[in-house]
Amino acid sequence: MVGGEHPYDMFLDSRMYPADSLDEVVYRVNYSYSFVTDTSGNITDRGIGTLEIGRNVTKYYNYYYFLTDSLVRSGRIRHYMDNSNNITPNVSDPVTYYESFIHRRSRDVWTCTGRIVTQDFLYEDKIPPIEWRISDSISVILGYSAVMAECTFRGRDYVAWFTTEIPVSAGPWKFSGLPGLILCVSDSEGYYRFEATEAYATSCPLLLPDYLYLKAKRKKYMQARALYYTNRKQAQVLYLVNTEWYVEYEAGELMDTKPLGNDFIERE
Repeated sequence: MVGGEHPYDMFLDSRMYPADSLDEVVYRVNYSYSFVTDTSGNITDRGIGTLEIGRNVTKYYNYYYFLTDSLVRSGRIRHYMDNSNNITPNVSDPVTYYESFIHRRSRDVWTCTGRIVTQDFLYEDKIPPIEWRISDSISVILGYSAVMAECTFRGRDYVAWFTTEIPVSAGPWKFSGLPGLILCVSDSEGYYRFEATEAYATSCPLLLPDYLYLKAKRKKYMQARALYYTNRKQAQVLYLVNTEWYVEYEAGELMDTKPLGNDFIERE
């Protein structure tokens, strides 16, 4: 049975999954992020995101996703699971927990993944060049000289700070296109913010785990994500897959919906 009063149960298995190596990571940047998920209750999701920069590919994902995947690959995940195979990491949003955003610099198409309950999604997102407006404002972030830039992207206005001292056109989430690394970016309403906390050289494979993905359109994934927040029980019925768990529910529960607490970062 899947259940519990906490709205953010996570369900993982200890199966070993292969992974495709897409590139070699040469630089890693960690960002603290804050997302206002419920404006009426002033609820904010906070965590750490990681940007891996390869020679030809970049990947942004939740840092706890990296830790869990490392435990799985080392065979140590069982030490962190209880008798019901339920592990709850120190994050409040299990949907964004499994999201990753992979960009091959030679293409304008991003490969994006996410998990709804136990169903892994994969979609391709064709992103046109973001029209940045670079200003004369200067700041210092992590000891780097940073320049301010503004843009409108997917229904929100953003202010970003980038540094040409790290000459890589990359940033957190789906942000890119500036002549340097984006160290900080936030929307004009203060709902979404990413800020770099450390940046360092490294060497390791840039991986895409070979989960049992459902390939879909971006809108289909966004609809599934919205369903998880507005009718969790129905989302469990639809997206609890590739597992021995099952869902119990009473008559009428599948119709018990609630509104989203806030728009997703992508309004369009």
